[in-house]
Amino acid sequence: MKRLSTYALMLALAAAPSFAAKNSQSLNFATPVKAGANEIPAGDCKVTWSGTGDSVQVTIAENGKS
Repeated sequence: MKRLSTYALMLALAAAPSFAAKNSQSLNFATPVKAGANEIPAGDCKVTWSGTGDSVQVTIAENGKS
């Protein structure tokens, strides 16, 4: 029984990265969007974020330019 639980634990730890949250998303703006003082042109963008709670850092990139 102990051997079975060891194998189950190893399998769960090996599979954990596949269940991790994805911290990026692609989206398409149909019209230009204003975010604060910055204007984001219409088109495809990639949004990435890191951190949690009140300290999240968000980056919006279009064609590799943030």
